[in-house]
Amino acid sequence: MKQSPKDCSAREVAYQILYAVAEKDAYANLALKDAFNQSILSVQDRGFATELVYGTLRMQARLDFELNKLIQKGINSVNPKLLIILRMGLYQLEFMSVKPFAAVDETVRLAYWHFNKGAAGLCNAVLRNYLRMKDRGEDFIFPDKKKFPAQFLEAYYSYPRFMTGYMLKRWGMEATEKFCSFCNEVDDICIFTNTLKTTPEKLKAELEVQGIQVIPGKYLPECFYLKGCGNPAELLQFKRGEFIVMEEGSALCAKALAPEKNSFVLDMCAAPGGKTMAMAMNMQGQGKIAAFDLYEHRTELIKENARRLKLNCISASAADSRSLGDEYIGKADYILLDAPCTGWGVLGRKADSRFKKKYEEIAELASLSYELLCSAANYLRGGGSIVYSTCTITAEENEKNIEKFLAEHQEFELEEVSSLLPYTKTEEEINDLKSGMWQILPQNQALEGFFLCRLKKKNSN
Repeated sequence: MKQSPKDCSAREVAYQILYAVAEKDAYANLALKDAFNQSILSVQDRGFATELVYGTLRMQARLDFELNKLIQKGINSVNPKLLIILRMGLYQLEFMSVKPFAAVDETVRLAYWHFNKGAAGLCNAVLRNYLRMKDRGEDFIFPDKKKFPAQFLEAYYSYPRFMTGYMLKRWGMEATEKFCSFCNEVDDICIFTNTLKTTPEKLKAELEVQGIQVIPGKYLPECFYLKGCGNPAELLQFKRGEFIVMEEGSALCAKALAPEKNSFVLDMCAAPGGKTMAMAMNMQGQGKIAAFDLYEHRTELIKENARRLKLNCISASAADSRSLGDEYIGKADYILLDAPCTGWGVLGRKADSRFKKKYEEIAELASLSYELLCSAANYLRGGGSIVYSTCTITAEENEKNIEKFLAEHQEFELEEVSSLLPYTKTEEEINDLKSGMWQILPQNQALEGFFLCRLKKKNSN
């Protein structure tokens, strides 16, 4: 009689999520949330399952490269569902602090439960083959870095080849390798203080009393990185609306707009609303922010955040921001357009996204973002400002879109925002982009990748 995988329930949850991502195109973060709501896993087991899911997804190309060497007939000879279990087992051995016997035994048990004795035997043989190789001091031979740089980056750092090829052409090997390495080292949870309810100093002290390690933000005093906090949404300070979960690079985009109190702001692609909340704090809760997103369920996230933080100046509606209607023409003092993009700058956080992406998306999303930017131009009053931002690093979606916009909209000019951003451009960045454009690169600023610029609409006199 087969033994139930109840004794390795964290691995069972991880397997079910990885299967849903692979076979049903599920989103890992949502699948994890649903699984935890339906399970009785301990906090420790939830952390284990989360790391196993995200790590296996993030390093999938490398794991497949290595498994292809370890399996006599190659990975194409293996049932795709069983391949998921093999990836999980190898990830534990190579990247997690799991005792080898436990990683092998639990992987074998999982394979036996879901498949059969033969599948369990294959897992046992493959993983023990890996351990014997390591005991002998041997390592995998990856593609030659100098002769085949794109193939090397794909296999070693686990990125799609079209992506590594694009970055190599733009930056060269050294910067691309640094980017790939950094985006595989996921930071701790980042939070942004609600300065209308507390101070960064008080919030830090309260969190530390709970045994949470609180690390100051790299650039913004309102930001902190948390270690050992579990799910931040379960913290009392979160429930009291004293912080939001938001990347520091994302917060910089809101800082670059810096809307004044009593102004009218349009947030055109706002969900889940982190930047919206940060702008409301900058306005001291006074004025109005009209936040839009395409889907109702996403605008509910904005409303939920605004209620929790008690930011009554925010309204949220589902709408296509390319056509908000005549009532907004020439009315906004400020506009934030955090444009839809390929998301190449946040590949570390969104572990399941890198292998879902396609090269064709660059042109498609650049075109959509340009449409939105042209619409934003109509909604802004003379003398007002737009911040255009993305969480990607492609020139087509970023500086080329802005250059095209400025050529076709003579009433706009780039504004320098260096006084609003708390870091200085590197020499490489100064040479790479026009004054007023900022490409935050992981390998330079130790933040996830964001692009931003601020555009001012000249007064028509």
